[in-house]
Amino acid sequence: MTHRTTPLTLLVLLGAAVAAGQVCELEELDTISTPGAPTRSLVIGSTSYVAAGSAGLLRIDVVDPENLGLIDATATQGPAVDIAYEYFGNQLVVAEGVAGIGTYSVQGSGPPAHLGTTSIGGTVVSISGSAGDYVAGSQQGTLYLVRRGDDDLPVVEGELALSGQVVDVPEDSRRAYGG
Repeated sequence: MTHRTTPLTLLVLLGAAVAAGQVCELEELDTISTPGAPTRSLVIGSTSYVAAGSAGLLRIDVVDPENLGLIDATATQGPAVDIAYEYFGNQLVVAEGVAGIGTYSVQGSGPPAHLGTTSIGGTVVSISGSAGDYVAGSQQGTLYLVRRGDDDLPVVEGELALSGQVVDVPEDSRRAYGG
């Protein structure tokens, strides 16, 4: 069986924009090959957690940006296509395609532990939010209002059918923008 690897590049902003018109330069510090198809990442401490499609969740050591290292990969219930962080519970909330929305504990130094996955009846392609409140978008064109339940599993509290497919759900101050 052939495994496809995808280069993941860490870019570092070298200058701070003091004036609105100032141009900042980017410099590539390191690139590593990873399994799957990385789509989203977030950094917690010295570890980057990456949603990597069929490869699940990747953990990458970013303590030295010039020497990135793949720590491990955690299987997910469906392809990991987007990721958010629940800082109150120290959990990752993962858009897992047709499987739904999964939660994973990031307690300790080991790989994320799967807590559970909630099916929403559609293909989840995007998730954003924090502090127990999330907005998820499906390929079928539905936005879902999701909260973290008492058992740490995602609970769908409402939904809104849109006229087209959801591509991404950026969220800002309790407003979601589906596109």
